[in-house]
Amino acid sequence: MKKATSFLAAVAVAAAVAGGIFWLNRPATITLPDGARVTLLGVEFGKHHVYPDPKIPGERDLSPMSFDTTNDTLVVWVLQEHKADHWPDYQAVIYDRRKTACLNSSTREYRTIKRGAEVAGLEFNAFPRADRKFFFGVVLWGNQGEQRVEKKLSVANPARRYSYPAWTPRPLPDTQADGDLQVTLNRLTAATPSPYGHVDDNLEDPADRYVRIDFTVRQNGQVVTNWQPQQVETADATGNHIRSFLNNPRPDDPAGGYYYQSGLWPTQPWKVRLEFSRTTGFSPDETFTITNVPVLRGPPRQVWNEWTNSAAVADTVLHGISLKVFPAVLSTNRFQNGRRNVAFKFTTDADLEAEGLRFSLVSATDDQGRELQNRTSRHDPHSHLFLFIEPPDTQTLNFTVAVHKSRFVEFTVDPAKP
Repeated sequence: MKKATSFLAAVAVAAAVAGGIFWLNRPATITLPDGARVTLLGVEFGKHHVYPDPKIPGERDLSPMSFDTTNDTLVVWVLQEHKADHWPDYQAVIYDRRKTACLNSSTREYRTIKRGAEVAGLEFNAFPRADRKFFFGVVLWGNQGEQRVEKKLSVANPARRYSYPAWTPRPLPDTQADGDLQVTLNRLTAATPSPYGHVDDNLEDPADRYVRIDFTVRQNGQVVTNWQPQQVETADATGNHIRSFLNNPRPDDPAGGYYYQSGLWPTQPWKVRLEFSRTTGFSPDETFTITNVPVLRGPPRQVWNEWTNSAAVADTVLHGISLKVFPAVLSTNRFQNGRRNVAFKFTTDADLEAEGLRFSLVSATDDQGRELQNRTSRHDPHSHLFLFIEPPDTQTLNFTVAVHKSRFVEFTVDPAKP
C-alpha cells in the first residue's frame, strides 16, 4: 500500500511540474500590521489561469473561475483575508535569492470567496527565471508612506530556464540612431540608491533601488534638449520584459542622469529600448490650432452632463489619425479647496502610443491671449484630458496641439553596479 501511495504522489507531483503549477501543501502566511492576512496558495506559469479553491468556512461559489493572459505569465495565487470594511493596500513583490533586484506585480485579478476574503492572482511580467526558487513579499502603502513587511516567502520557480541565448553587450559609451536623432548611452547603473532621499528608504532592500541612466542626445550632430525620454523597455535573454517611465533629473544633482524603477536582475546583459519625444520644434503638418472653443458654465451636474454628451467643436487629421476637439468646462472643485478649474479634452480614433506617436498640448490661451497656468493632464489610448487650476475668467479658449512621431533607440548593455 505504501509503494502505491508513493507512486501516486510521484505521478501527481510530475503532473503539476509538467503543467507549470506548484501548489503548496502547507500554505504560508504574511500578516499585515492591521491584522489582514495574505496567504500564499501556489504559483503557476502559462496563459490560462484557474482560481484555486482555498476551502475556507462560509465559502460561496462566486465567479469568475479563471482568467487568461495574452502571453505566458507568472501568476502567484494568494488568499487575502481582512476586515470587511478595510481592503488591504499592498504591493506584491518578487526578489531573487540573492536579493539583487525586486519587481512589482503588474496586474492582479480577484475572485471573491466571501465578505472579507478574496483569492487574488498576482501577475508578474518578469521574475528570476534562471533561479530554482525566489522570494515573495509585500510592501504596504498607508498614511505614513511606504512600509515593509520583513517576512518573505520562498516559492519554487514553475518556469525555470536552464539555457537561454547569450547576449553580447557593447562597451559604453555607445551611440545608436533613429533617423537624424543620435543618442549616446554614457552609463547605466543598476541598484542605485533613490535620488529622492526618502526618509524611510532601506538601502539594503532592492525595492528602494533605481536604475540610473545617463545619455547625450544629438540631432544632426548637434546637442539638443527638445527631445526628452518618455519610456524605457528593459529585457533580458531569459524572456523577461518590463516597461517603465523615466523620472526627470534632480535639479540639484550635479551629475544629472535619469532614474527608473524597476530594472531586471543585473547578473546578465540587458536590452534597453528608449523612446524619445519632442517638446518643441513641431512642423506645420504635425500641429492643429483652433480658436474660440466655448467654455461651458452652470451648476456642476448640468455642466458635467452637457460636457460628457457634447459633440466635437472641431476635428482634423494628423499623421493619419483623426483628432476631435470638445468644448471646455469651468467648474469648482471641492477637492481643491473650492478653487475653480477649466477642463477640456481631445479624442483620437487610434491608440497613439501603439502607433509610435505622442500627443502634446503646445499652447492654451484665453480670449485675451493670456497663457493658462497650473496644468495637469491625463491620457488614455483614445482620450487626452487637460485641467488648469484658477484660469482667467473667459468665455472661450484657444488651443494649439501636436501629434508627432517618437524616436526609438536600443542598446545591449552590461549594467554597472554602484
